[in-house]
Amino acid sequence: RTSEEAWDIMFNRLVEYKRVNGHCLVPRDCKDDPKLAKWVMNQRVRRKSLSKRRLEKLLSIDFVWRIIQKNPDQAWKEMFNRLVVYKALHGDCCVPVKYAVDPKLGRWVHTQRFHKKFLEEGRKKRLNAIGFVWSVSQESWDGMFERLENFKSSHGHCNVARDYKEDPKLGMWVMNQRLRQKNLPEHRVSRLSAIGFSW
Repeated sequence: RTSEEAWDIMFNRLVEYKRVNGHCLVPRDCKDDPKLAKWVMNQRVRRKSLSKRRLEKLLSIDFVWRIIQKNPDQAWKEMFNRLVVYKALHGDCCVPVKYAVDPKLGRWVHTQRFHKKFLEEGRKKRLNAIGFVWSVSQESWDGMFERLENFKSSHGHCNVARDYKEDPKLGMWVMNQRLRQKNLPEHRVSRLSAIGFSW
């Protein structure tokens, strides 16, 4: 492996870090990737001797050359706070990817899901504490289950007709749960059975 290839590997790790965290300010004591933290520090120290190619690549991702009393978590915390506000308004953390009111928040929520395995544990805990939904399929399944609960409250049973005109999507969803019973996760089968679902 050439030194250029090795540098590119580390650069790509920094690009990944930025995609998850929204910035290139890798903390010096970054426990998740200490090698990346050391590499970032070295780029700052060697700035004057870096090749044009390397400089341009770092500049293209808004690399921060001098840290002036900046908290590396600032960008992430700002987005987290915007999510808390969204939850206060809407009752959940299910921000659409193309959220017209705050497109950046929609993209950020999608990024947290997509890069879950790269997130620091502290961040995962903070997101979990406000009811963050990691799986989009879980989010949509829970939404349909809630609609079924509402149907039961109104009609006294869970037997939604396939062509139920008031909510055709619910009728199809109920049919699909029956067809997929053998492949459904156990916890979903239990939740449906608990409200009197007829298999």
